[in-house]
Amino acid sequence: GDDTLEIGYYLWRDHGLNVVGVPKTIDNDVSGTDFTFGFWSSVDQAVRAIDDLRSTTMSHHRIMVVECMGRHAGWIGAYSGLAGAADFIAVPEKPVDVEEICAVLKRGRAQGKAHSIVIVTEGSKITGIEVAPRVVKDGTGRWHLSTDAQYDSFKNVILQPGEVAEAVAAELQKRTGYEARAIALGHLQRGGSPSAYDRILGTRYGVAAAEAVIQGKFGHMVRLNGLEVETIPMKGLIREGQDEKKK
Repeated sequence: GDDTLEIGYYLWRDHGLNVVGVPKTIDNDVSGTDFTFGFWSSVDQAVRAIDDLRSTTMSHHRIMVVECMGRHAGWIGAYSGLAGAADFIAVPEKPVDVEEICAVLKRGRAQGKAHSIVIVTEGSKITGIEVAPRVVKDGTGRWHLSTDAQYDSFKNVILQPGEVAEAVAAELQKRTGYEARAIALGHLQRGGSPSAYDRILGTRYGVAAAEAVIQGKFGHMVRLNGLEVETIPMKGLIREGQDEKKK
């Protein structure tokens, strides 16, 4: 992931270790590459879960709020939501108000659809609900982390699985009158058998990384650019402005 690649870059830059980066994270949030391996496997897992949840959602005429991983990047939520035919998808990159979600669900009911699937991510920015510790909106309209947030060793805020989905489900039920349930897919997204695409992509990355080692291209990362796997310098991909904070 991006944190590990960042450490690898500093080990090469500051300590002379021979490092070649390979982009692997289910969040698909590594700069410089179209896709990381692990992402499509996670999407497959999430879509299977959404498909399985649909039957119980339909039979009980409920709203099902499904929480996917995604602290800063909504790739898993967006792709699994599209593939799973969700009624609404909330991702970190686009703040929404809970009333927007309610309006979509009410419109669906008016058109005869008696169930709804709503996809949210861990870092979704949704006004009109209270969830802590997470991102909140201040008086200036800017988003920031609440003051009681706790952090991991990489200075990332620690999020509790399901807290966003539970809060959204409760608010949707209160505002629409439709029964709502919440579920967090959690670490199920990180397990299971890898997809065929990821197996092939991982193999291609591995071959390219081995070739980079042979050629002495240390401080570089392999990446997917369209259909081609290339090798590029890691320097332009790392958030070097955060150097001292990370250290």
